[in-house]
Amino acid sequence: MELDDGGEDTRRLYPRFLPNGRHFLYWAVTSDGRRSVRVGSLDSCESRSIVASDAPGLYSAGHLLFQRGATLVAQPSTTARSR
Repeated sequence: MELDDGGEDTRRLYPRFLPNGRHFLYWAVTSDGRRSVRVGSLDSCESRSIVASDAPGLYSAGHLLFQRGATLVAQPSTTARSR
């Protein structure tokens, strides 16, 4: 199964399962340099971007943690929590 997340030139890195065990976060890096944290599912080939990020994201205690430049951001995440 191939994730549909922007094309074949996308690297998919650092997958991390969300608490429900069926959805996961991963870091996508395209050949033109775009980087984002995406959410995917074991039940589907579809994925969607949650946020642009300079490093892999993590989910903890209802927050999505990601990096923007040199700043670590902790953002409340209903997207990751509801997945």
